[in-house]
Amino acid sequence: MRVDSVGNVVSLDGRLEELSIRYNVPIKELDSYPIVCELKQKGFK
Repeated sequence: MRVDSVGNVVSLDGRLEELSIRYNVPIKELDSYPIVCELKQKGFK
C-alpha cells in the first residue's frame, strides 16, 4: 500500500490519492479508506 504504480515509496494519503485519481473514485469511497484511517490513528504514516 505504500508503493505507487511506478515503485516509489509514498505516504498512505498519497497512495489513496493516486488510487482515487486512477479509478476516478472519491477517496472516501475506496474500500481501503477506513483501514487507512485506522492505521493513521495508530501512528502509521
